[in-house]
Amino acid sequence: MKTEFHVAESGAGQYWHLAFLRWTLVFIFVWFGIEKFTPYAAEQIAPLISNSPFMSWLGVFGVYGQAKVVGTIELLTAAALIVGASVPLASVVGAAMASATFILTATFVFSTPGITLHSATGFPVSRWTSTTACSI
Repeated sequence: MKTEFHVAESGAGQYWHLAFLRWTLVFIFVWFGIEKFTPYAAEQIAPLISNSPFMSWLGVFGVYGQAKVVGTIELLTAAALIVGASVPLASVVGAAMASATFILTATFVFSTPGITLHSATGFPVSRWTSTTACSI
């Protein structure tokens, strides 16, 4: 039994919405990846990384070095997604990298002390602004 795997862009318009999602992810990963090379973003993600049980080892590179490692990983994820528009295996690799990034980012909620505050209604809200969005 042979299983075939096709990318959304080769689906003759049938899967245009999946192709749109791919290119949206590419845009986001390029944007966040480039952002990690700025001092502002490096300072903002430092507390998230230092408290993470999965990423705290990046501290050996210093604040700016760890941000550059994270940015490089995000840019590599974008590259895998771009190549994946025509190469099915690269599509799988890019999707796996993106999924791992989202899972790691979600763990920051549990590992970073004081990342959420309770509002007057009791609903937890982020104490960080949207400009500190971090995908790793």
